[in-house]
Amino acid sequence: MRNLRNIFVWSMCLSVAAMAAADANSDFLKFCKDMAKKTDAAFAKRDTAFFDKMSTDDFTYTEMGQQQNKKDALKQMKAMFKTSKTIDSKTTVKSSKVTGNTGVCQCVGTFKAVMMMPNDKKYHKMTGTEYDTQTWVKVGKTWKLSKIVQTKTANMKLDGKPFDPSKMGAMEAHGAKKGK
Repeated sequence: MRNLRNIFVWSMCLSVAAMAAADANSDFLKFCKDMAKKTDAAFAKRDTAFFDKMSTDDFTYTEMGQQQNKKDALKQMKAMFKTSKTIDSKTTVKSSKVTGNTGVCQCVGTFKAVMMMPNDKKYHKMTGTEYDTQTWVKVGKTWKLSKIVQTKTANMKLDGKPFDPSKMGAMEAHGAKKGK
């Protein structure tokens, strides 16, 4: 009888732990979905202060194999906003997982922008899809974005034609440093 009671107690403890983990994961997924909407709105408003506030001091952004620190990423973003007439993005959170004070979410973002290209100084319509992994860390009671790694781009088009931004040096034109 005593063994049966111990098994019951242990199974209850494991159930409570599993429910707590499930709650943490579902809370983080909700947070990520809410932040995706806020991020899309910040792009439309060209709100770099939002991105500065939501990220950690040691934030990094990796795109096309090039890593930028927070200062350089914000500089590139400001340059992009300055050369864009419109930016419309839609971010979808595909999955998320929390382990301790770290959360990771997989996102897919589609975008449409009218922006000036550095090579001809004319406005062009750019569209595409980006896949990224976002790493968030708990700072006090708040989640802060620590890292974004772009894992893939797809369907990139410039004025309706297939486009490979890595061939154009677009990141360097907007402040990225090559080879970091």
